Amino acid sequence: LTPIKNRMKENPFILIANPGVASDTKQAYEKLFLDDKSSNNLTNNVNFDKLLQVVENGLPLKEVHTLLYNDLEKSVFTYLKVVKDLKDRLQNLGADSVLMSGSGASVFALFEDETKAKEVLQKLKAEGNEVFITHLWRA
Repeated sequence: LTPIKNRMKENPFILIANPGVASDTKQAYEKLFLDDKSSNNLTNNVNFDKLLQVVENGLPLKEVHTLLYNDLEKSVFTYLKVVKDLKDRLQNLGADSVLMSGSGASVFALFEDETKAKEVLQKLKAEGNEVFITHLWRA
């Protein structure tokens, strides 16, 4: 592990939500199909390097959105619609960026505004999701 400095001007609030189901990692990989339009590997070093630059150079949070991806979303969404629905719900509620975590079933969303993140947390909890908020650590 290599430590990095968080110099982002906006220290985003990270909302993590789980719809109360588990995702089968084996099934996620079995259903994974990487075609010519996908990243063709699960780790894209170019995007990762750009993401590090956003954090270390204090670039705006809006720069993060285009750098986040998870090829496993396509496969998990085929058998766990509730995870796709949760991701869509977070996007519709105004999250700045949303992505499924790993092979699911948790989804995380980035928010610049703490009040907005807390409002979304309350809505998702009321809908029966497991939800909490954290933020990036600053050195």
